[in-house]
Amino acid sequence: MFTLLDINIFSLISLTPTLYQVHTMELASVQEIKGFVVLPVLFHAPSGKVPKAAHYIYIKKHSSKDEGLSSRSLFIVNIPLGSGLATLKQFFGKHATGAIIESFVECKKDSSINLAKLTSDLVTHKQSPFPHLPNHCSLITFIDQDACDLAYQCIKKLVKSSRCPVWTLADPLGSARYRKLAQSHILDIAQLNRSIFQDMSEFNRREETSYEELSKLGSTVDEDGFITVVGPHKKTRDEILGRVKTNNSEILAQAQEKMKKKEKQDFYKFQIREKKKLEMNDLLKKFKDDQEKIKVMKERKRFRPY
Repeated sequence: MFTLLDINIFSLISLTPTLYQVHTMELASVQEIKGFVVLPVLFHAPSGKVPKAAHYIYIKKHSSKDEGLSSRSLFIVNIPLGSGLATLKQFFGKHATGAIIESFVECKKDSSINLAKLTSDLVTHKQSPFPHLPNHCSLITFIDQDACDLAYQCIKKLVKSSRCPVWTLADPLGSARYRKLAQSHILDIAQLNRSIFQDMSEFNRREETSYEELSKLGSTVDEDGFITVVGPHKKTRDEILGRVKTNNSEILAQAQEKMKKKEKQDFYKFQIREKKKLEMNDLLKKFKDDQEKIKVMKERKRFRPY
């Protein structure tokens, strides 16, 4: 499902005829689209027969509720594939000297499955300091606001000068890129065995800890003298405690209702005295309130007893 920001970004990119075009003509005269500065960059093609290609990057100042983060960040759309922190530092170090980059965050599609989410006891909730970025988007954070302003102004100057800077990638392009990417996914057998052993050991340790907590629940007597019954099919602490809380609240409500039925009203003399005292206090309070109302009405000359 696409968000509204994703749709706006796709429409933004589609305004240019192509993202990659042969650099045999002058660069497009469009310098800004929907608040984004259009920066064309060049990178060398893997084959010498193909000329340099132009790639269009869209940059604007980041807007966020966190003023400390937004004032020193740039929001980038359609950054070239394979670009990382080293690539950005090299680019801004060449064209915007003094604009020191603190961090770089890009949108990552994680296709792996976190099996820990299947068991509630093993879930760890970690909140990222950066927001979830839409597809094909990145966020560059500089060391301070001055560095961010310097980088943004240098980008605008590059666009106005019609010069097309070269975007240098650390990784190779073409088939060599995908060959290297495929080889990086092939793990060493010894390293894979160590990783599996460590993960399984950690899983077994957490599972044993969870079972120990469940066994302690089965032998613990609460304040009301009840013992929690742990069934053989209950695997997590939440499954048991959720039902225990519900049962305890129901038992407490039933006991209170039963006690109310057993109570006899006005059985003892002190109960009768207390009841009469409360009634007299209530009548006295109402009488004083009426006196105050009559006094106010007399002052306003609206009191008509007949």
